[in-house]
Amino acid sequence: MRRSIAILILSIGIVVLIGYAWKQKGEVKVYETKYKQVLKENTSLKEKVQAKENNEETKVKKDTDAFLRAFFTYDTSKGEQGWSNIDAYTTESVRGKLKPAGEEKKPEKTPPETTIVSAIKDVKLYYTAVQNGEKANVFSRVWINTTVNGVTSTMQMVLDIEMVYSPEKKKWIVGNISIQQPLGEEGYIN
Repeated sequence: MRRSIAILILSIGIVVLIGYAWKQKGEVKVYETKYKQVLKENTSLKEKVQAKENNEETKVKKDTDAFLRAFFTYDTSKGEQGWSNIDAYTTESVRGKLKPAGEEKKPEKTPPETTIVSAIKDVKLYYTAVQNGEKANVFSRVWINTTVNGVTSTMQMVLDIEMVYSPEKKKWIVGNISIQQPLGEEGYIN
Protein backbone atom coordinates (compact mmCIF):
# COMPACT_ATOMS: atom_id res chain seq x y z
CA MET A 1 0.00 0.00 0.00
CA ARG A 2 2.77 2.44 0.89
CA ARG A 3 4.46 1.54 -2.31
CA SER A 4 1.31 2.30 -4.39
CA ILE A 5 0.84 5.62 -2.58
CA ALA A 6 4.50 6.52 -3.21
CA ILE A 7 4.16 5.58 -6.90
CA LEU A 8 0.91 7.57 -7.13
CA ILE A 9 2.50 10.63 -5.49
CA LEU A 10 5.57 10.27 -7.70
CA SER A 11 3.36 9.95 -10.81
CA ILE A 12 1.34 13.02 -9.83
CA GLY A 13 4.59 14.90 -9.18
CA ILE A 14 5.94 13.93 -12.61
CA VAL A 15 2.68 14.98 -14.32
CA VAL A 16 2.74 18.33 -12.47
CA LEU A 17 6.41 18.81 -13.39
CA ILE A 18 5.73 18.00 -17.08
CA GLY A 19 2.73 20.38 -17.05
CA TYR A 20 4.85 23.14 -15.52
CA ALA A 21 7.63 22.56 -18.09
CA TRP A 22 5.07 22.62 -20.91
CA LYS A 23 3.68 25.93 -19.63
CA GLN A 24 7.21 27.37 -19.42
CA LYS A 25 7.88 26.29 -23.01
CA GLY A 26 4.75 28.13 -24.16
CA GLU A 27 5.81 31.26 -22.29
CA VAL A 28 9.27 31.08 -23.87
CA LYS A 29 7.68 30.96 -27.35
CA VAL A 30 5.56 34.01 -26.52
CA TYR A 31 8.64 35.90 -25.32
CA GLU A 32 10.62 34.82 -28.40
CA THR A 33 7.85 36.15 -30.65
CA LYS A 34 7.74 39.45 -28.74
CA TYR A 35 11.54 39.68 -28.88
CA LYS A 36 11.55 39.19 -32.65
CA GLN A 37 8.87 41.86 -33.08
CA VAL A 38 10.77 44.33 -30.90
CA LEU A 39 14.00 43.54 -32.75
CA LYS A 40 12.32 44.16 -36.12
CA GLU A 41 10.82 47.42 -34.85
CA ASN A 42 14.19 48.44 -33.42
CA THR A 43 15.89 47.81 -36.77
CA SER A 44 13.24 49.86 -38.55
CA LEU A 45 13.60 52.73 -36.08
CA LYS A 46 17.39 52.58 -36.34
CA GLU A 47 17.14 52.93 -40.15
CA LYS A 48 14.79 55.92 -39.77
CA VAL A 49 17.16 57.60 -37.31
CA GLN A 50 20.08 56.93 -39.64
CA ALA A 51 18.15 58.46 -42.55
CA LYS A 52 17.27 61.54 -40.50
CA GLU A 53 20.85 61.98 -39.32
CA ASN A 54 22.11 61.79 -42.90
CA ASN A 55 19.41 64.04 -44.37
CA GLU A 56 21.69 66.98 -44.80
CA GLU A 57 21.45 69.10 -47.88
CA THR A 58 25.09 68.57 -48.87
CA LYS A 59 24.90 64.76 -48.59
CA VAL A 60 21.63 64.50 -50.52
CA LYS A 61 22.84 66.88 -53.23
CA LYS A 62 26.17 65.03 -53.52
CA ASP A 63 24.42 61.67 -54.03
CA THR A 64 21.91 63.23 -56.46
CA ASP A 65 24.74 64.78 -58.47
CA ALA A 66 26.55 61.41 -58.60
CA PHE A 67 23.38 59.78 -59.98
CA LEU A 68 22.89 62.51 -62.61
CA ARG A 69 26.51 62.22 -63.77
CA ALA A 70 26.19 58.42 -64.01
CA PHE A 71 22.95 58.74 -65.98
CA PHE A 72 23.81 61.58 -68.37
CA THR A 73 27.53 60.89 -69.02
CA TYR A 74 28.14 58.14 -71.56
CA ASP A 75 29.80 57.26 -74.86
CA THR A 76 28.06 54.69 -77.07
CA SER A 77 31.35 53.87 -78.85
CA LYS A 78 32.48 52.39 -75.52
CA GLY A 79 29.28 50.38 -75.14
CA GLU A 80 27.75 52.79 -72.64
CA GLN A 81 24.20 54.08 -72.37
CA GLY A 82 22.61 56.43 -69.87
CA TRP A 83 21.21 53.53 -67.90
CA SER A 84 24.46 51.50 -67.89
CA ASN A 85 25.89 52.96 -64.69
CA ILE A 86 22.87 53.81 -62.53
CA ASP A 87 22.40 50.59 -60.50
CA ALA A 88 24.38 51.87 -57.50
CA TYR A 89 22.30 55.06 -57.37
CA THR A 90 18.71 53.82 -57.80
CA THR A 91 16.04 51.52 -56.43
CA GLU A 92 14.87 48.57 -58.53
CA SER A 93 11.64 50.38 -59.50
CA VAL A 94 13.53 53.43 -60.78
CA ARG A 95 15.88 51.22 -62.81
CA GLY A 96 12.76 49.71 -64.38
CA LYS A 97 11.58 53.21 -65.35
CA LEU A 98 14.90 54.35 -66.82
CA LYS A 99 16.02 51.22 -68.68
CA PRO A 100 14.29 50.24 -71.92
CA ALA A 101 12.21 47.06 -71.74
CA GLY A 102 14.08 43.97 -72.91
CA GLU A 103 17.43 45.78 -72.87
CA GLU A 104 20.46 43.51 -72.73
CA LYS A 105 22.79 43.64 -69.75
CA LYS A 106 25.68 45.24 -71.66
CA PRO A 107 24.89 47.53 -74.62
CA GLU A 108 26.94 46.99 -77.76
CA LYS A 109 29.58 49.44 -78.93
CA THR A 110 28.48 51.65 -81.79
CA PRO A 111 30.50 52.45 -84.92
CA PRO A 112 32.08 55.94 -85.05
CA GLU A 113 29.50 57.31 -87.51
CA THR A 114 26.61 56.56 -85.13
CA THR A 115 28.34 57.32 -81.84
CA ILE A 116 26.57 59.49 -79.30
CA VAL A 117 28.63 61.16 -76.58
CA SER A 118 26.76 62.77 -73.71
CA ALA A 119 28.26 64.85 -70.91
CA ILE A 120 26.90 67.16 -68.25
CA LYS A 121 27.68 70.81 -68.80
CA ASP A 122 26.03 72.17 -65.64
CA VAL A 123 23.74 71.07 -62.81
CA LYS A 124 21.53 73.07 -60.46
CA LEU A 125 19.92 71.24 -57.54
CA TYR A 126 17.16 72.48 -55.23
CA TYR A 127 16.66 70.43 -52.04
CA THR A 128 13.73 69.88 -49.65
CA ALA A 129 13.58 67.35 -46.79
CA VAL A 130 10.23 65.52 -46.51
CA GLN A 131 8.51 62.83 -44.39
CA ASN A 132 10.27 63.57 -41.12
CA GLY A 133 13.64 63.57 -42.85
CA GLU A 134 13.33 60.02 -44.19
CA LYS A 135 13.09 61.24 -47.78
CA ALA A 136 14.25 64.26 -49.72
CA ASN A 137 12.96 65.91 -52.87
CA VAL A 138 15.47 67.34 -55.28
CA PHE A 139 14.40 69.50 -58.18
CA SER A 140 17.17 69.36 -60.79
CA ARG A 141 18.05 71.41 -63.83
CA VAL A 142 20.69 69.63 -65.89
CA TRP A 143 22.38 71.04 -69.00
CA ILE A 144 23.63 68.22 -71.22
CA ASN A 145 26.05 68.43 -74.15
CA THR A 146 25.24 65.74 -76.69
CA THR A 147 27.63 65.12 -79.58
CA VAL A 148 26.51 63.16 -82.65
CA ASN A 149 28.73 62.96 -85.77
CA GLY A 150 30.97 65.70 -84.36
CA VAL A 151 28.08 68.15 -83.88
CA THR A 152 27.41 69.20 -80.30
CA SER A 153 24.12 70.53 -79.03
CA THR A 154 23.09 71.54 -75.54
CA MET A 155 19.72 70.87 -73.97
CA GLN A 156 18.30 71.33 -70.52
CA MET A 157 16.48 68.58 -68.62
CA VAL A 158 14.24 69.30 -65.67
CA LEU A 159 13.85 66.41 -63.22
CA ASP A 160 11.87 65.95 -60.04
CA ILE A 161 13.78 63.38 -57.98
CA GLU A 162 12.74 61.72 -54.72
CA MET A 163 15.76 60.51 -52.79
CA VAL A 164 15.51 57.79 -50.11
CA TYR A 165 18.24 56.74 -47.71
CA SER A 166 19.65 53.24 -48.23
CA PRO A 167 21.14 51.86 -44.99
CA GLU A 168 22.78 49.01 -46.95
CA LYS A 169 24.58 51.38 -49.33
CA LYS A 170 24.96 54.07 -46.63
CA LYS A 171 23.93 56.79 -49.06
CA TRP A 172 20.93 58.45 -50.65
CA ILE A 173 19.53 56.73 -53.75
CA VAL A 174 16.81 57.65 -56.22
CA GLY A 175 13.46 56.31 -55.02
CA ASN A 176 11.35 57.97 -57.71
CA ILE A 177 11.99 60.23 -60.67
CA SER A 178 9.91 62.34 -63.03
CA ILE A 179 11.65 63.62 -66.13
CA GLN A 180 9.98 66.74 -67.48
CA GLN A 181 9.96 67.85 -71.10
CA PRO A 182 13.47 68.67 -72.41
CA LEU A 183 14.18 72.38 -72.77
CA GLY A 184 16.55 74.34 -74.96
CA GLU A 185 19.79 75.57 -73.44
CA GLU A 186 18.18 78.90 -72.50
CA GLY A 187 15.22 77.16 -70.85
CA TYR A 188 12.68 77.28 -73.68
CA ILE A 189 10.76 74.23 -74.89
CA ASN A 190 12.51 72.61 -77.87
